[in-house]
Amino acid sequence: MYNTYDVHYYASFALAMLWPQLEICILYDIAAVVPYEDAEPIKHLFDGNVDMRKDAGCVPHDMGDPDDEPWERVNAYLVHDTVNWKDLNLKFVLQVYRDYLLHDNDLQLLSAMWPIVQAAMERGLKQDTDGDGIINNCGADQTYDTWKMIGASAYCGGLWLAALKATCEIATVLGEVEQHDKYLSVLQLGKKSYQEKLWTGSYYRFDTSSRKCSESIMSDQLAGYWYLRASGIEQDVRSLLCRIINTSKRMSAFS
Repeated sequence: MYNTYDVHYYASFALAMLWPQLEICILYDIAAVVPYEDAEPIKHLFDGNVDMRKDAGCVPHDMGDPDDEPWERVNAYLVHDTVNWKDLNLKFVLQVYRDYLLHDNDLQLLSAMWPIVQAAMERGLKQDTDGDGIINNCGADQTYDTWKMIGASAYCGGLWLAALKATCEIATVLGEVEQHDKYLSVLQLGKKSYQEKLWTGSYYRFDTSSRKCSESIMSDQLAGYWYLRASGIEQDVRSLLCRIINTSKRMSAFS
């Protein structure tokens, strides 16, 4: 598969810093296919369900397979239905804002990406099924594709809040006052829900299901914050980071 976008989120810093134009090309490639739909039925390996290959408004999981028609037929990944993944759209939004800043506040880039950012965030709003300002997971629907997340989750919830903040910043730059206020309202509600539903006093729990794993400490709950910090938006997460590090040391044979 070319450009698996869920993990490109992590690797893209190397391109952005060393080959910035290559990173921008990938961003435009991804943006170009977000609006289109491919209704070809695909049987997925994990559950045997048959779903459409690509829905409009979805950031693709990948740009296709070299043995097929890459860039024309995206989403070659067949394990899960990535149309309903919760992280892909949010990672796109965060990369747009980061790349805008890395390219000396490139307004042309930001303006070109704004309609796609809006489409990606609108889909995210629909994934908030209980209206609490946080998107809801419903299984192995993110890059950790053997880990089921149910309800609000530390990982996708954190990405969602970060993407909302990035969208507000983009709207401010572009003078989109109404859109800024819309997403700011969701952000404020989402932050409150995220804190109330997931915060344990020292970390954000894995998700809001009643399973034993729900109390797990996921280090990647800071994935959204990481991008905000890289984009110049600081928050104090030292106590949370210390809890993650100390827990990892206790559980590691190499501590």
